[in-house]
Amino acid sequence: MKKFKDRVAVVTGAGSGIGQATAIALARKGCHLALADVSEAGMQQTAATVEGLGRTASQHIVDVADKKAMENFAGEVIDAHGRANIVVNNAGIGIAAPFEDHSLEDLERIININLWGVIYGCWFFIPHLKKEDEAQI
Repeated sequence: MKKFKDRVAVVTGAGSGIGQATAIALARKGCHLALADVSEAGMQQTAATVEGLGRTASQHIVDVADKKAMENFAGEVIDAHGRANIVVNNAGIGIAAPFEDHSLEDLERIININLWGVIYGCWFFIPHLKKEDEAQI
């Protein structure tokens, strides 16, 4: 992407770690942010930092593994910002344990977030990204 100023960046998992750092870095480059996370407290901290840099930040409590929630999230972003230019499908989890110590439910949750969360993020935002002169996932 050639320019970031006044672009709208969507970042999932924006409440901590890499997602939080990515959102702040994009704000420093001039982006407005649509933040998504399951942790309201972490996301509020990210939003405060983004806003302190003079950028806007909408906050969305979203489970990226929930198809309907992700569809609604895309609509909320367009309603709040009018567009999306960048999507960072960052949300992800892992469980630090040997494979055989995971329950099937744990493995399903990991796959739903780490795989389906990315697919939903692409699927529901691509129609909006295609309307822009420049867009990135």
